[in-house]
Amino acid sequence: MPIQFLLDFFLKKPKTSADFHLSLRRDIHAHLIPGVDDGPKTMEESLGLIQRFQNIGFSHLTATSHIYQQYYPNKKGQLIDAFIELKKAVTAYDLEIEIDLSAEYFLDDHFKQLLTDKELLPIANDYLLVEMPFVAPPPNVYEYFFDIQISGYKPILAHPERYMYLTADDYEKLVNVGCQFQLNLLSLTGYYGKPIEQRAFTLLEKGWFHAFGSDIHNQHQMQALEKLLSDPKLAILKDQHWLNEFL
Repeated sequence: MPIQFLLDFFLKKPKTSADFHLSLRRDIHAHLIPGVDDGPKTMEESLGLIQRFQNIGFSHLTATSHIYQQYYPNKKGQLIDAFIELKKAVTAYDLEIEIDLSAEYFLDDHFKQLLTDKELLPIANDYLLVEMPFVAPPPNVYEYFFDIQISGYKPILAHPERYMYLTADDYEKLVNVGCQFQLNLLSLTGYYGKPIEQRAFTLLEKGWFHAFGSDIHNQHQMQALEKLLSDPKLAILKDQHWLNEFL
């Protein structure tokens, strides 16, 4: 056996999270607009988060502020105006990162009205990022995903691993009715608790995630994301097929 082959074999570095880190370019779920929800409160905080995203290799971020009538009654026009100011600040601070605007919609009657009125901020023209309550599913949950699709959009369910009331059959049914799943990267670290971490890995192993996002709200979460990038656990993401790459 040639000596060079043996040297290459024994000296070859094992695959680590760095292999996947190289493909972490687009984040489709981050709370970046200041003062509109439970994300950053000031423009300085927003710019600090965006700078750290750039430092760890991201080149494209989607700002997905909450639209949840009971707690964060944001309106489309309000978010557009706030986003314009954020873009101006990003340009003024010479941050070389692309940012676009969408929202994270809570599935309730207000969302149904927004869907009817077409008052929406989709990702890449036709994807809608939606979330459900953490304690129980909304009534007639599957009707929401049906209505989204007949309205011409494609639903992406934010962080399905965090809805602990969902069963394996529920997840499979959601996928079968056309719902795509977005993984919170921090779920892989135990950030939201061990049961959610275990569920995230189970859904990954079944191949049921379609997209990933940081769901970053603050500097503490950003610190956890930076730490994740050196964790071998991240290597499990490498061979998945991600919607992020095609948006």
